Amino acid sequence: MHKRGKKKKIPVHFYHLYRKDRKGLSEVVTNLLIILLVLVAVGVVWVVIRNILAGGAGNIELGQFTFDLRIQSAYVSGTDIVVGVKRNPGGGELIGMKFLFTNSTEILVVRRNVALEELEERIFTFNSTEISGISAGDEVSIAPIYSSSGTEKAGNPTDTAIISGNLPPGEGSGPVCGNFICEVEESVSCPADCSDAGGFCSDGNVGPGEQCDDGGTVPGDGCSATCIIETPSSCNLNGVIDSGEFCDDPELGGETCQTQGFDGGPLLCNNCGFDTSQCTTTAGFCGDGAIDAGEQCDGSSNLGGQSCITLGFVGGQLDCSSSCQYDTSQCTNPAPPSCDGAWQGNSEDFGVECDGTPLPNGCSALCVCEPGFTANGAGGCALNPPLNTGIINSTWINIFFNSNNLPKSSAVNGYIGNYANFSNSAETGCFLITFADYLDGNNISYVRLDYSLGYPDINFGEGYSVWEAVNCGQ
Repeated sequence: MHKRGKKKKIPVHFYHLYRKDRKGLSEVVTNLLIILLVLVAVGVVWVVIRNILAGGAGNIELGQFTFDLRIQSAYVSGTDIVVGVKRNPGGGELIGMKFLFTNSTEILVVRRNVALEELEERIFTFNSTEISGISAGDEVSIAPIYSSSGTEKAGNPTDTAIISGNLPPGEGSGPVCGNFICEVEESVSCPADCSDAGGFCSDGNVGPGEQCDDGGTVPGDGCSATCIIETPSSCNLNGVIDSGEFCDDPELGGETCQTQGFDGGPLLCNNCGFDTSQCTTTAGFCGDGAIDAGEQCDGSSNLGGQSCITLGFVGGQLDCSSSCQYDTSQCTNPAPPSCDGAWQGNSEDFGVECDGTPLPNGCSALCVCEPGFTANGAGGCALNPPLNTGIINSTWINIFFNSNNLPKSSAVNGYIGNYANFSNSAETGCFLITFADYLDGNNISYVRLDYSLGYPDINFGEGYSVWEAVNCGQ
């Protein structure tokens, strides 16, 4: 048993000394605490680095940081979720993608074994069986799957978007034209999806955008109703096809590349799901990268050796449409003769809106006012007023912002392709708007800014303006 001792009295001279120097002592204690916290933080960082190094340099993959996959659109279409993806330049050998769907309670991961080429865009459709519980207002992220030294690797997510409850302009509630999946209803109405002689998903022949086609529309057999390889619900890897598995290497359950809609090749089993990456087809189609009969081109990387100049234009960028025909919308026509650096009023050729030396602000080299400007009748171009102005309510990772001043309707989608700048802000740049949407259930409109040249330095409470003009009127 411990005896309770008497409280010791602090000597009066020490007490006065303490009172006199307590401010100094407080500063010393504060500095000591700061030093201690810094040492702890350094220790934590070193533990993380040591664990990485202990795992071997092979765990650090440069490839995962160089892929640039962007979500162009994400929306609900009937009972499906449709996600548009573009691959920007960079990265190595892309062999697939993982889509991560997130709601308030879970994250669902869906794999697509589609190897997008650089600058290629594609639309992916996910049915309710694959992503049960995901709806408008939830999030979708995308991550690359790539090959490194012959080994499959999965990178970190490169982009995230909020799933919209509104269809993009021109889309109905039925099949999505432009997703490279030819569905029954599209055999005539959407040649871009059905360029392989009128085929469609479930016709037993693999077409554009299809990973398989077993001739049926019933999910749960390894090939979904939208002709996408299904992910098994379980996998024991014991060489026996158990419940929830479609295969278990080497057992394929009698399935072959031919039963999956291909002409030949070996069907593989990957984590108890079919892998058709080695299956082959002999018939060509729009989207296979080869120029077949009736096609002028096949993808922006195969233009058949043609360019805007070889087609009779003076410049510009030739492209290939989704129906494998030349798209000359970005090619440049010759300038009229009177576009000569001097404004001549009524003597100007038809179509000349502006001229001068140097060219007035907003006047192109073809003597036509650029988007966002209007000819003033005196050889110049007047800047159009902003499409929208307002105050930022909130931002997210500095590329999304919402505002009560944005249209609370699908009209906000019309801002895609326009530009935004900011006032009362440290940010002085002009940024392309790559996405815009209205969330009906939350009554929120938001936009996403391009950050290819750096993240915008924006914050809530700052002003913004939306412009048609590329330079935001600056």
